Amino acid sequence: MAEVKLITGKINSGKSTFAEAYMIGKQLSGESTAGFLSDAEYVEGKKDRYFLRNIRTNTRTLAVSAEKESDDLKTYGFSRFYFSETAYKNACDVLTAAVSSSIILIDEIGPLELNGYGFTPALKFLLKTFTGELLLVVRKDALEKVLSYYAIAAEYEILRY
Repeated sequence: MAEVKLITGKINSGKSTFAEAYMIGKQLSGESTAGFLSDAEYVEGKKDRYFLRNIRTNTRTLAVSAEKESDDLKTYGFSRFYFSETAYKNACDVLTAAVSSSIILIDEIGPLELNGYGFTPALKFLLKTFTGELLLVVRKDALEKVLSYYAIAAEYEILRY
């Protein structure tokens, strides 16, 4: 069973920045890491796009956009954004293949996942099979819903609140 650790806070409170620093520290100490950071891109001071950045390869893939930039981007009705099914499927494939890592990061678990999309397939798999440290970034206002939806009730640690 995974050792679940949560980074939580309000929107724009530095959760991803904290997660990145935490993972760099783990890498510098020689631990095997995997996962994704969500990098935001701003237009006129407003978040416009998100990229999934693979922490092993540092490659970025467009995952979320305020504009329908391609046929791959879908809207689900609970957000103003469009989501790339391909980006999330590929990210899930990378995450499920990383079970030999000592720590895996998923930034972030939110409304997309609470509706069964995004990182959901990988997260469900990792919660059942991964035995290392599973670091999840979750907005403070979604924390209780995420804990309930994914049945993370037994043991978890909050690193930042």
